[in-house]
Amino acid sequence: MRGANYECNPAGYGPDVTSAQTPAMKKIARIIALLMGLLPLAAAHAADPDLVIAGRHTSLEQAVSAPHAPSYRLLILRNELMRVRTSRADEEVRALLERARRDGAVVFVCEKDLKAERLQAADLLPGIVAVDASDVWVSGAPSEADVKLRSLCS
Repeated sequence: MRGANYECNPAGYGPDVTSAQTPAMKKIARIIALLMGLLPLAAAHAADPDLVIAGRHTSLEQAVSAPHAPSYRLLILRNELMRVRTSRADEEVRALLERARRDGAVVFVCEKDLKAERLQAADLLPGIVAVDASDVWVSGAPSEADVKLRSLCS
């Protein structure tokens, strides 16, 4: 075979097809990497617009940026909990929570996550509500978001 590239083909059988596949394989790898990068964002978008969750495959920033209802619940799970401690929260996190509140969020954390980290509600930034499964949410029937929040915190 004239012009075949046997240099990269140590077995010497036929032309080297790896060089022909490399650009296509690189393109596929880039697409897969892009999709994997968008997965947490898609999870936040696919969630209930009345309940946005940070710490379950999404960062606090991704959760606050996700589409949400005009009045919604922002639940911060254990993976993001340390970022909202009064002693550790940087200005960016404080500004992010302020923006979330201006956009209609009520910010929650689960009691079980506080206990797991040996924290108390007083250790968190002001305005964050600690809840557990037994908390009474509203006078009347709880919304679907309240039921889901309650089950996540039980």
